Amino acid sequence: MAALDGLAIAGPELRHQRAARPPLSGREAMDWDDVRVFLAVARGGSMRAAGRALGLSQPTIARRLAAFEAGFGGQPLFDRLPEGVRLNTAGEQLLATAEDAEQAMLTLERRRGGRAGV
Repeated sequence: MAALDGLAIAGPELRHQRAARPPLSGREAMDWDDVRVFLAVARGGSMRAAGRALGLSQPTIARRLAAFEAGFGGQPLFDRLPEGVRLNTAGEQLLATAEDAEQAMLTLERRRGGRAGV
């Protein structure tokens, strides 16, 4: 598993276990790791920078980002530019919510770890 800020990104074995679960309410649950990829790409301005930040390859970042975008109807969330990527209007509309989700997950991780200052 690769790690970012002390949180682990699930390896293929865990993703396989998740896939075996039935979908929630007829829809598959969102994968938190895909949200983290979305945020890393938005912050880094490129898939390569996101890959470095998360310890993942650029092709893996591209696949995870495509999966995240597919969950929103396949609509691109970034403009692909020669120098990298830039959030488009659809992506900008998700950014604050994704950052809120990140803060919530970090809080849960701190509580789970029993760290002070939760």
